[in-house]
Formats: sequence, structure tokens, C-alpha cells
Amino acid sequence: MSTTIDNTTAGKNSKPVHSGHRERLKKRFLVNNGKDFTDHELLELLLFFVLPRVNTNELAHRLLDEFGTLEGVFNADIALLEKVDGAGKTTSLFINLYNTISKRIEMEKHKDTRFLGDSLTKVGNFLCDYYRGVKVEEFCVMLLDNSFRLIDFSTMSTGSVNSASVDTRAVAKHALNRDASYVILSHNHPSGTLHQSTEDRLISVQIESALNAIGISLLEHIIVNEESYAPTMMLRVRKGNALSNVSAYRNFYNS
Repeated sequence: MSTTIDNTTAGKNSKPVHSGHRERLKKRFLVNNGKDFTDHELLELLLFFVLPRVNTNELAHRLLDEFGTLEGVFNADIALLEKVDGAGKTTSLFINLYNTISKRIEMEKHKDTRFLGDSLTKVGNFLCDYYRGVKVEEFCVMLLDNSFRLIDFSTMSTGSVNSASVDTRAVAKHALNRDASYVILSHNHPSGTLHQSTEDRLISVQIESALNAIGISLLEHIIVNEESYAPTMMLRVRKGNALSNVSAYRNFYNS
């Protein structure tokens, strides 16, 4: 007869395995905040706090073998994490929660320093940080003041991004209510492609028209994947030149 043990629980009188090893690893970490730790040691130590009575060294190795790097582990789909031997639902939830909190802290840094979105490179890197690990399409709007400082960054829709799911009036109203001068649209392609679809182009045209009507400029619509980003409006031809500040667009791409 075989017995299945839930690795997330243990009896009241159970003694943690390798308790001496755990204490030594914790003390080592405190010496220099783990700067001399290998990736698997950092992951092993972190998992102490979710699996108090399990040999997390072995699990850390299995996770890294499966997903390649620490980034791969923390960006992995929750269903795939659960399938790793010894992980289960509790570990996969913990890793995803940790990743979500870390990501939110990273994005708050941009807000605290009043992120300046005055160049494609800055905005592209900002968006790559935001969309990293996002597994569904998410359409976001970045609002900038007349000095290109960040006013707001909001998700407007999730799921398949198309002209039906994106409310053009809601985007324009949001920009107007926050007194924005410039708007940058963005959405991710979990499939990995940076190719602009017909629907992507239609969204840009509709929102640019709505914003121009209220004196707000659409600066770009950027597509992001796990590795990079692509502006979709860099080569726009604006007949009649409805832009209020052409030099601002030129500087955005050149700086």
C-alpha cells in the first residue's frame, strides 16, 4: 500500500526536515543579503516560508530545471507550476503572488518618481516591465501632461483586444477628466508577435480621432511581448497636419 503525503501540511508533532540546514542558510543570507547565493539557494530559502516541512532544495532544482531561470519560474503559468513534482497548488499560488507583489512595487517606483515618458525607449521599457508575465491580452492607456510626465496608467480592457472590446469614448473621457495632453496606448501579444493587426490599426485610428476632437494628442500605440516592444504609429502620415506640436513627436522618437 502506498501513502500520499500533502507537502503543504504536517502533523503537530512533526519536526521540520533539515532544520539545521535551514537555520544555517538563513544566517548565511543575513550576512550580505544573499549576494553570494546561487539561484537555486535563493529559491530554496524563499520556499522555506511556504513549505515548512519539505526539502525545498530539491524542489528549487526541479523548478529551475523546468523553467530555466528565476525569471522563468516567477513568470511561469500557475497551471504549469502546479505540475512540477513537489510544488502543488500552494507553491504555485505563492510564487505567483510573490511575482505580482514585486511587479506592483516596481511599477509604483515609476509613479513615485513621476515617470517622464518623453522618449520611445523610456516608455517601451516601462511597458515591458508592466506586461512581463501577463498571460492574457491587456489594453492600457498612459496619460502624460504637457511636459510628458506620467499622470496615470490604467488598464481599460482585458481579453482579446479589438475595436469592440475597447471603448473609444471611455478612453477619451478618461484622458479629458485627468487633463492629459498626450496619450499612449499599449497592449500585449502573449503569442509573442509584434505584428500590428488590422484591428490594432483600427483602434488607433478611432481613438486618435476621438482625442483630436477634444484637443488631446495620441502619441503612440505600442505592442509588447515578453521580450520587446514595437511602436505602430511611427510612420504615420498625417494629412492636413492636425498635430498641435509636431516637434514633440519628433523628439519622442529621436531622444
